[in-house]
Amino acid sequence: MDGDPWGGSEELWSRTALDLAAQGFSVCASVHEWSPPHKRVLALVEGGVDVWVRPSRYSIWKRAWRKVTCTQEAFMVAELRKQIVSNVPSLVVMSSGSALPPIELLELCISEKVPFVTIGQANHEAWWPVDDDARRYRNALPAALRCYFVSTANLRLAEKQVGCAIPNAEVVWNPFNIEFSTSLAWPLSADGEVLFACVGRLHPPSKGQDILLEAFVGQEWADRNWRLTFYGEGRMPDSVGRLVERLGLIVSFSAVMHP
Repeated sequence: MDGDPWGGSEELWSRTALDLAAQGFSVCASVHEWSPPHKRVLALVEGGVDVWVRPSRYSIWKRAWRKVTCTQEAFMVAELRKQIVSNVPSLVVMSSGSALPPIELLELCISEKVPFVTIGQANHEAWWPVDDDARRYRNALPAALRCYFVSTANLRLAEKQVGCAIPNAEVVWNPFNIEFSTSLAWPLSADGEVLFACVGRLHPPSKGQDILLEAFVGQEWADRNWRLTFYGEGRMPDSVGRLVERLGLIVSFSAVMHP
């Protein structure tokens, strides 16, 4: 991710990296620079992962180079090319907060003859590659050892967006510590208060906290005894808080406790 220092899409690859490092494998991770570094990035370093930081602020000549190349992807590919060439990895795992990594990264691994897999996270109807990029994806995706997606719906939408089936695709699940078959008792407090929890990054455009809050304004909830707690971090707590205040609601906020 480069829009927030950490999020749910970081869990799958980061826990895998720590697990492999604990088994004695040499693991390097390229992450976007944040100051100060997120505590989960520091945990990767402590766990034996060699963390490479992609700078968010560039020297004058690098900024000029970016203006010439016109795209952030081109600069990122140039940075990662140096790392791949100098380290010659046995496997590159491209974990993207979106459905597919930038096409330039796939083509980089192909040109360098480095085995790679992709992990696609969020997908949505508003993202469609232009025809030339879709063609490049159709050419590059078959070269991946696997194209992982975290839901069947995301996979099916990606196939529609690039214009072909992805036969080497596989659906995997983000870390989740409750069995899907588990039947949870409805949470009630001692006085019968109905307890709700919204777990996710504080980012209404992608997590929909605004929709949830607006639902509680409805008349069907006005006279009911309920309590909502937001569990999460993010860069938009003020926006969520202002919406709570504007709607005249009372909710609680609590930071997520990571394992």
